Amino acid sequence: MISDLLLILQWHRGEGNEISAECLLATMCSRGHDLPGLPSLRALVRDARLQRHVICSNDKGYFLPTTLNEAMNSINRRLRDPAGDQMHTARILRQAAREQFGGQLRLME
Repeated sequence: MISDLLLILQWHRGEGNEISAECLLATMCSRGHDLPGLPSLRALVRDARLQRHVICSNDKGYFLPTTLNEAMNSINRRLRDPAGDQMHTARILRQAAREQFGGQLRLME
């Protein structure tokens, strides 16, 4: 199921090219996955993130980052919450983003 999620998100790279949660859910269901609602989609995204897939989100939906800065901005904005689970996910994603993008932040973007 995570592989289908990632295939769909390949078409949604970079902030500004998000797919809404509702549309992502409908697309996953149209591919035969049994996701009864948005909470199950969020759980799937969380599982993918814990497997080190850097999936970003904002108020408009989900997307794959195109740069380390974009990944870190999304992680810091959405996942830096005092709740332990969110902090754990954020730590995993920060390390995965550094590995994926070579670990270099640009000063201006």
